[in-house]
Amino acid sequence: MDFGRIEQPEKIDFSFQTEPIGNKTRLLGYKKDQSSPKVFLGGTGWTVKEWKGNVYPKKIKADQYLEYYSQQFGTIEFNTTHYRIPSHEQVEKWYTKAQEDFRFCPKILQGISHRAFSLRSEELMESFTDSVLLLKEKIGCAFMQLPPYFGPDKWESLQRFLINTKSPLPLAIEFRHEDWFLNPIQFNEQINWLHQNGFHTCITDVSGRRDVLHLQVAGNIVCIRFVGCGKDQIDLPRLDKWINKIKFWLDIGLQEVYFFLHHPNNIKAAEQSLYLQKGLIAAIPELNCKGPDLNTGVQSQMKLF
Repeated sequence: MDFGRIEQPEKIDFSFQTEPIGNKTRLLGYKKDQSSPKVFLGGTGWTVKEWKGNVYPKKIKADQYLEYYSQQFGTIEFNTTHYRIPSHEQVEKWYTKAQEDFRFCPKILQGISHRAFSLRSEELMESFTDSVLLLKEKIGCAFMQLPPYFGPDKWESLQRFLINTKSPLPLAIEFRHEDWFLNPIQFNEQINWLHQNGFHTCITDVSGRRDVLHLQVAGNIVCIRFVGCGKDQIDLPRLDKWINKIKFWLDIGLQEVYFFLHHPNNIKAAEQSLYLQKGLIAAIPELNCKGPDLNTGVQSQMKLF
């Protein structure tokens, strides 16, 4: 992911913004219905050859990647669906291969999210929804990544699209244009509208665009896209901040978190996922949160001898 990346992340202030005033009011409404809190950790793909011999067995077949990935991780930022609507047959294969407790988080088709919302967009959304709903209970939260040029001047067109499509998919919105964050009062009102209409937010934590780390939570679900910079001395303290923030939100009433780790080094992505999982469980012992076993590949090799 190139969005917001910079060459010298050590110069960035990675502090969090002040907790938005609307979060507590919105989240307290879910407290009475809150069940066991869940955090799903994952990456952006399962065909990661660098994981052979540690996260995966050293000798793994092409059709086994999803099976092993879903044993190790709880979710995936499913970018495949951003570029094409998968066939029903393909979706059924994904459903069969993934573990029962695994959750797919499909990214909304680019032909919908990166073009002016129109009748064609609504038709595509219907086809998209029909396809990914075949994932059944293994759907986590779909998310719509608005393009960088889609600003608050187009807010009404987004509202119309969301209301007209009435998709049964849990859906989070990711805002990127800088102007969304210039007027905090207006942005809070827009988040309130998402809350009132059953939508969620997708928050991005990336070095070069600290404004997209807005921390606004609209519903009982939140998606978090964490972009590591490749240095533990920077990334691990950032993850510590997320452990505290997630605990705070879950204590108030948040029910599910989908946390996606981007990283320039795939081995680091697995290592930092494990770091995050251990930190979350230490902070929230009752938490349901699966993390990778970096010895899976080693253990599978030992069985050969």
